[in-house]
Order: sequence, then C-alpha cells, then structure tokens
Amino acid sequence: MASTPPSAIALPCDGDKRSRLADLLRSRLQHPNQFPLSFAQQRLWFLDRLQPGNLAYTMMAVVRLRGELNAAALERGFQDLVQRHEALRTRFVMVAGQPRQQVQPTGTVHLTRLDWSDLPPEAQTTAIQTEALDLAQQPFDLARDDLVRSRLIQLEAETHVLLLALHHIVSDGWSMEVLIRELAILYDAHRRDQQPALPPLPIQYADFAVWQRQFLQGEVLEQQLHYWRSRLSPVTAPSLPTDFPRPAMRSHQGHRHGLGISPDLTAQLQEVVHFSKGQRKRWTLSFLPASL
Repeated sequence: MASTPPSAIALPCDGDKRSRLADLLRSRLQHPNQFPLSFAQQRLWFLDRLQPGNLAYTMMAVVRLRGELNAAALERGFQDLVQRHEALRTRFVMVAGQPRQQVQPTGTVHLTRLDWSDLPPEAQTTAIQTEALDLAQQPFDLARDDLVRSRLIQLEAETHVLLLALHHIVSDGWSMEVLIRELAILYDAHRRDQQPALPPLPIQYADFAVWQRQFLQGEVLEQQLHYWRSRLSPVTAPSLPTDFPRPAMRSHQGHRHGLGISPDLTAQLQEVVHFSKGQRKRWTLSFLPASL
C-alpha cells in the first residue's frame, strides 16, 4: 500500500480544533444545556444576588439607521443572531445550590416598534432619551428574563433608531460590536432573501466557561492564588478621606460636575482620541439605500 506523503495530510484548522474541544467538553456534562458560570459571570451573578435589580450592569447601545428599512428583515436577523449566540438565550438558575448557565433551545425576540414620525425633531430627541432611560431602568431577572431587549423607533420615512439593552453577564463592550456587525450582515441577507454569509461558530461562551473551570483548579489555581496572596498581604483597608459616611450598600447615584478646559488641552485630547481610533477599529452603522 502506498503511503500518503506528509504534505498531503490535511491538518485540522483552528476552527475544527475548537469545535472538537467544545464537543469534548459538552460530552462530559451531565446536562448538555446546563453549564458552570465563568469566573467573570460568577462575580456579576453574586453582585446581582447582593443587590437584586441593580441597574449598574445594564449595557445600552443606540444605533441610528438611515435609509429604507425592512423592519421584518431586521427582526428576522435579530432572531437569527439570538439563535446563533447561546449567550443571548441563556438564563442563570440555581441547580443543587450552585448557579448554572441554562441555555434555552430557542430565543424569543420582541422588537417593539414605535412610530414618532409625527413629533418635531426636538421632541424626538427628548423622547429617545426618555425611552432609552426607561429601557435601561428595567431590571433583569437573571433566572427568568430574556437578557436582550430592544426598541425600534421610526423618526422619518428613512430614519430609525434601534435601542438595545443587555445585561453585562451575557455581553461586554467588545461583544456589543460583534453583535451590531453580525446583525448588519444578517439583516442584509434577509433583505435580499439570501442565506447569511456567516460561518458557524465552532465554540460558544459556555464552552469557554467549562474549559476555564476545568483548567483553573488544583495546582494551577493554587499557584494563581499564592501569587496574589503574596502581593496583597497583609491586607489593609485604604485610608481615603470622604466627605460623609458611606452606606453599607452602594446606591449608584451620581452627580455631574462641569469644568472648563483650555483650547490647547482640548486639541491634545482630540489627538489622543484620533490615535486611539486608529489603533482599534470601531464599528459604526448607517443605513444606505437598500443596505445596512
């Protein structure tokens, strides 16, 4: 039998490796749709239990959409997005005294539509701010609620605003950019009655949480703990002056303090912002005719 030359052997790509790892991790779970929390999620879950209904970890995104909008295609794209990312259809429940990620088989998208095209521009701006604040101030029940909420507001025939609210336990700043970018791709595909050109995900966030829990234990975890114990020992409370005694629970109520800065400092800050944008690609959306 002729042997196959090494150059002809197809090595698995990174996506295949991730997919195989995800399958392996899930095969070891007693319940395939229940996963441990990552350490970052566990912190947020603990803070939510400490202060139920805390609004500090609600993430908001406001996207202005310009051009002719197919609202039905947008809603279908949003539904596909939730189905694509398990984190967007995950709830956090107690199982045997421990918090677990429970992935729902399907996610429900409620794209509430509002028509404010009859309002003057000044009133529209105020109404958007009020609606965004109202959406941000609705607490999430991590065990029962869908952790993604949305509003689609029509301002003119070809001007809309999309409001999104997500709990930080299933999203962060980086993933919000991914969400918006993929929503644009899915919308465009549905608008054209085409299949979305998004490759399947080889691994989900819950797979990472399982891997993290299996990796950070035993000697590896003890080495990490030893490092920080040695750096932070002895533990001393910081001595910072305060203007009044602080309550036992944070209220998250802040105030605004205005100040003026010189034109020279303003120009320097603008240079820093320009440099930062050049170093890290940012995604902005605007509707063009027949596209997102």
